[in-house]
Amino acid sequence: MAQPVTLPERYYLTNFKRLCEHANTLYSDLLSETERKWLFRFDTLDEQAQCLLVRLLTRKGDWFRSDKLQYAEIPNLGEAMQLLCEFSFIHLNPPISCQDIAKNLLTKSEILRLFEFGASASQKRKPELIIELTDMRFEEFEQLGFQVVQLAQGEILDTLQVLFFANAYQDLSEFVLQDLGLLTFENYHLSKNTRFFRARQEVTNLLKIYKLKEHYESVTKQEQVLLTSCLLAQIPPACNHDYVDRKREKLINTLARDLERQDKLPEAISWFSKTHIPPSRERLVRIYEKQGQFELQIPIVRQMIVSPIDVNELEVAYRLERKCQKREGISVARNEKTKINQFELTLDFREQRVELAVQEHLEQQGWQVYFTENFLLNGLFGLVFWEAIFAPVEGAFINQYQRLPKDLYHAQFVSRRKELIDNIFADLDQNRLENLGDIYDKKFGIENPFVNWSLFTRTVLEQTVRTFPLEQLTALFKIVLTDIKNMKTGMPDLIAFKPDCFWWVEVKGPGDKLQPNQERWIRHFNQLKIPYSVCYVRQIEEN
Repeated sequence: MAQPVTLPERYYLTNFKRLCEHANTLYSDLLSETERKWLFRFDTLDEQAQCLLVRLLTRKGDWFRSDKLQYAEIPNLGEAMQLLCEFSFIHLNPPISCQDIAKNLLTKSEILRLFEFGASASQKRKPELIIELTDMRFEEFEQLGFQVVQLAQGEILDTLQVLFFANAYQDLSEFVLQDLGLLTFENYHLSKNTRFFRARQEVTNLLKIYKLKEHYESVTKQEQVLLTSCLLAQIPPACNHDYVDRKREKLINTLARDLERQDKLPEAISWFSKTHIPPSRERLVRIYEKQGQFELQIPIVRQMIVSPIDVNELEVAYRLERKCQKREGISVARNEKTKINQFELTLDFREQRVELAVQEHLEQQGWQVYFTENFLLNGLFGLVFWEAIFAPVEGAFINQYQRLPKDLYHAQFVSRRKELIDNIFADLDQNRLENLGDIYDKKFGIENPFVNWSLFTRTVLEQTVRTFPLEQLTALFKIVLTDIKNMKTGMPDLIAFKPDCFWWVEVKGPGDKLQPNQERWIRHFNQLKIPYSVCYVRQIEEN
């Protein structure tokens, strides 16, 4: 049994220094003079002061009480605070209003003791007491029993984290998973030549987008109604960075959708027209339908069909086209129903998942069956295209803790790696799948967005390589590459093997039906003559 891993006492300082080193190594030219000075001064602090500063940076807010700062690894807390104050990382007992100190640092009983209130004040809640206080400067620090600590330049952490993670939701805890040995990442190449951000404006825009999104999500629905238009006006302009601009357009779509729900249709149209990612075009079509402007729908629907962003948008476009044609009185042929191979079983699955009940039944019929869902094809894809997934493409990797490149789920993934992907297919034609076992052993345990190591076992791999025709597998890979995000899901639940054949089986219990992504794969199976069935299961009746 493996012994639990104990993190070093000051592990968080080590992790913060990784952020600093990353910024200094890859983005020193994008940092402001103030930020460069901050990093230099931080490096000159002793370790206890550094620890305290990181502790403050990673706590919520900018105001703290010295009596609440107690850390075993910082025994000389007073000295550390004084040093941070001397270097202007913090301010001790700085100017603060009565309202702010009450709101951020004081308990209700402390507020009642420090400020003059009427006899009935004890019956009031803390927020009511704060409202009654003035914005006058607080002067009675000697009566507190602690020092007021204000963090200076706390926004430096946001900048360092965005430079490292390219988002606002990952933080220093990400390093812990690696430190504990729970995650292992591929050793891909990072350099200034392939770095993620090229200009400071990209960093600034991304920070602004996340701040606006965070603010919007932190307020009530009623407050959102009042804020929507205001926040949209604050969204920064496009900056010609694929990732940053996608985040920008995603936020616009979210806010514009809320404008639509608020029945502010002209404003919603204006904002949806400024974005390209789904569902902006779909929402425009539906708004024009609400307004009776049917003539404006057709050009947009045709654009969606001619140049869809992904397979989902294309399918939506076909449905919208049929609706428009029916309204215009155009005869619309019925959609050809997908031909589905299916069979029915009556089984007892009261004590287990219905998929496992079907697995047991098929094994009794002589099949070797695995409950795979999506991990079989994904696992094969992850191994075959490993080199392409982790290729040193500009902007694909921002740090050494990524399980996937930033552009994986976008059209640029294939176009940027076309030569490499073509070479992989050529190698498949020549060497078939003979080296997959070696790749599996060499890469086992390394994070890959397609490979679930606990489910995609060596046994499943070997049976697949022995049984699957290479031509069919190659065709499936090409389908995945047309739209990686949407084609990663929808595969059948079970894979069944016999020595000379395989059979995919999708299991549906009572009341369950095929989802659009599953029907999508079934159409491909029909075209490629891949053996599959949908098994509809009924619960056996009790005697």
